[in-house]
Amino acid sequence: MILYYNIDKQCLVDEFNCQINSKPVLFFGEKPLWELQLYQGEVGSSPKNVDVSNVIAWRAAVDSDWNHSTVPMCRTPDGIDKSAAAVGRIGIPLDANTTTFLGSVGQAQSRAAFLEVRGFDSKGNVVLVIVLNIICHNALDPEGGEAPEAPESDAASKAWTQAILSQPLFWEYSENEKEWHSLLALHVDLYQRVKHGTDGVWSAPMPIPYGKDGLAVMPDMVAELANRPTAPADGFCFVDTTEGKTYWFIGGQWTAGVPLTTVPGPEGKQGPEGKQGIQGKEGPQGKQGIQGNDGKQGKQGEPGLKGEPGDGLKIDATGTLANRHNYDAADRGFSYMATDLYCDSITGAVIYTRHAASDDGAKAFGWSDGEKTVYTKSVNPQVLDPIYSDKVCTVKTDTVTATAQKYQQWYQKTSADLGAWSAGIRVYSGKQGETGKTGPDGKQGPQGKQGENAAVASPIEFGTDEEGAVEVIANSVMFNGIKPVATVELYFTSTDDPDELKSRQVTHLVTIEYCDRDNRTHIFFPSDLDLAMGGRIRFAQGISAISPYQEFLAAGGADDYLTWYAHLTSGGISDAPDDGKIYGRKNKTWVVLNSQPEDPEPDPEPDPTPEPEPGAEMIFYGYITDPALTSVTQLTAVHFDKLTEVPATELGKTSLGVVPAGSWPVVIVPDGYAAYKDDGFGGLAAFGLHNGIPNTGANGISIAGVGKVYGEFKLADAELFIYVRQV
Repeated sequence: MILYYNIDKQCLVDEFNCQINSKPVLFFGEKPLWELQLYQGEVGSSPKNVDVSNVIAWRAAVDSDWNHSTVPMCRTPDGIDKSAAAVGRIGIPLDANTTTFLGSVGQAQSRAAFLEVRGFDSKGNVVLVIVLNIICHNALDPEGGEAPEAPESDAASKAWTQAILSQPLFWEYSENEKEWHSLLALHVDLYQRVKHGTDGVWSAPMPIPYGKDGLAVMPDMVAELANRPTAPADGFCFVDTTEGKTYWFIGGQWTAGVPLTTVPGPEGKQGPEGKQGIQGKEGPQGKQGIQGNDGKQGKQGEPGLKGEPGDGLKIDATGTLANRHNYDAADRGFSYMATDLYCDSITGAVIYTRHAASDDGAKAFGWSDGEKTVYTKSVNPQVLDPIYSDKVCTVKTDTVTATAQKYQQWYQKTSADLGAWSAGIRVYSGKQGETGKTGPDGKQGPQGKQGENAAVASPIEFGTDEEGAVEVIANSVMFNGIKPVATVELYFTSTDDPDELKSRQVTHLVTIEYCDRDNRTHIFFPSDLDLAMGGRIRFAQGISAISPYQEFLAAGGADDYLTWYAHLTSGGISDAPDDGKIYGRKNKTWVVLNSQPEDPEPDPEPDPTPEPEPGAEMIFYGYITDPALTSVTQLTAVHFDKLTEVPATELGKTSLGVVPAGSWPVVIVPDGYAAYKDDGFGGLAAFGLHNGIPNTGANGISIAGVGKVYGEFKLADAELFIYVRQV
């Protein structure tokens, strides 16, 4: 068996360097060779082998405790294969055929244990320690022997017969009569079978007798009435085993008991009384044996170690219920969300009776919730079929439609045993609105102009309580739209520099789901990530602001895209004849404008800064060094003399020069324009709102007497480039 281990993150991974939760199993009596392949680097990145050829000697041990005075369950002092150590692989032979192994597991099926591997250099110093969580599995018949003898008599005693008859019934369910499981998947499984006792014989497969679109009642607890909880969660369902009644806890109190039964048919005629059998003789009563002396009370054992705190509610994997078996071997605590069990259930108050009445010849049904009666018009909703009453309704009221809600099922492994899943827990989603009627198809309009490149998407913050930030709910965030996520980052501060807000990338740790059905994007975080300071989500950006064809149109070009592209692929527009004449383009050909050659006049020197027209809108940009500023939102007209002023227009990549640390790069634009900074790759990026000091930047805040302000606080000397675009 090959085990892959990341020494940087100290965790088991698969061959692709992705973290896994499964544990290797070591069975009593076996002598396997476990090969350990060592990787390094970030989990999820391309695997990189570790050269451990500097480790001169190795040893390994397996044990279930950390008591150094006891002998380990297994020990490998030598014989470890290090021939492939240069590529990070070592071979560890293990011997699980030991008395200490068998004594440690005792009579249990398995026991959690650890594999410790230690590496030493030429001086005998420990240079590498690897500890893996493993499972040590017991054996049913470790020593073997003869087959058990048959009983002396085949005659069954009374006690044996009663014991056999009192054995429970075991049921299993299947979709296809081939794969069987013990938990019923409602309206998914189609067949069932039964056996009497654990050693019984399974019956032939039988179809499951579903009622017509019925609703199953799923109690949260089944016990005697005396054991009913006092104050459970709202909506808690309890079934009393003494009288067979069902109770719901609603609004801080228990409802009246409701017997959930089917409608009994007419009582049949009583059959003739059978003959009484012969009464057997009563056997003699045996003598009472001598009562032995009471034994001495044993000493109270020492209290066990306090266990580690359990994990909170989490979801390790999602999928259909039929695919849950892929995780049957997962460790205890592994959770699975079945996303295909969307079923109808009645919301609101607990519904426990049904009334029927005739209303102008149309039959109507009503259900009582204990305070008022809710009616549905004409037909009985299928989700309410299992709830029935013969009571006749005599009161009329407004017509209301009973509502329904969708839910999914959440399961958790209760132990490391194969397929040991808990019962499903309902996880509800919100109410879905009704679908409107589809309108008539409109006439097809003319083809639109060539579209522009995708707009640059600004980052989205989450969990920061800032305006526009996304709220974190149950370790996940959701935002409208399907946008390719580039990176997911978390904010944090360090003890050596608590005033600087930093961020780290956690994209490889999160799960991202794009939902085409509701046009939303969901991001799920692991439960052990600290989300207290929030973070931000960056999106994949375009490679440029406008395409070459868009530049052609902006320069006055009138060709459609196919004509423009044909010019490019056929060598472009041909040069004019080189004969000294002046030519121009007309109807895609060159025509002579002047037959006499003229000496070209030198171009006038361009004005680097055109004079603005009176009343024209202006753009200001540059950087300001002012110790009194604590935010770019404090700018006033006094600072304008330190900025470059140009008429309002789109600006390509424009340098502000080397902006010193502690300064404020600023761009001020009128309405209809927006400013960005270069992201280092020729793309557009928003200005930082929290560079070093929280709330110091701005991305389009309007200031009276100034304009729309963009800028940030500069932490280090660096050249900064800006862009201005029309919006």
